Amino acid sequence: DATTSGDANVAVGYEVLTTNTTGAQNTASGYQSLKANTTGNNNTAYGYRSMYSSVSAPGNNAIGVQSLYSNTTGYSNAASGYNSLFSNTTGANNTAIGTYALQNNTTARYNTAVGQSALYDANRTADVNAYNTAIGSNAGNTGTNDITTGQYNVLLGASTAASQAAASNQIVVGYGAAGHGDNIAVIGNTDMTA
Repeated sequence: DATTSGDANVAVGYEVLTTNTTGAQNTASGYQSLKANTTGNNNTAYGYRSMYSSVSAPGNNAIGVQSLYSNTTGYSNAASGYNSLFSNTTGANNTAIGTYALQNNTTARYNTAVGQSALYDANRTADVNAYNTAIGSNAGNTGTNDITTGQYNVLLGASTAASQAAASNQIVVGYGAAGHGDNIAVIGNTDMTA
């Protein structure tokens, strides 16, 4: 393996941390986890190909098959669950807990997704400050008005949805509840009116 001066690393499994040179204090377990890492420090990757593409990213935690798979330099992310934060490359300070949570995020920061497929399509690229929070299975990912480029949204409850993909500052609470517009809070199901 390539480690030249990296200290305090733990690698368990085939092709784990194989290109590491100066990266230190990394822990990786699972086939090809942290495989591309060279200089990244303080990462934890558990699971088949978790943090597979990470090169110099610091301070990430990836638990689950292919969690943070595409991450290259994104930092301070926490991903737990199959394919959570899978497409993330440079996004930072994101938390994704649940299978497919924040799967398509690439560069956006400060998102929190808890629940299976929560914020699945979120991928703000206009600027990186997204600040979306979605808690519940399929929160922000109902197939209708899924959050993509939106920011500052709070979706609490399974199958909650914003009023549009580019929603801003919408608060939606309750199972199956849907947003009514930017800067509007909705509590209750889709029978509610603004």
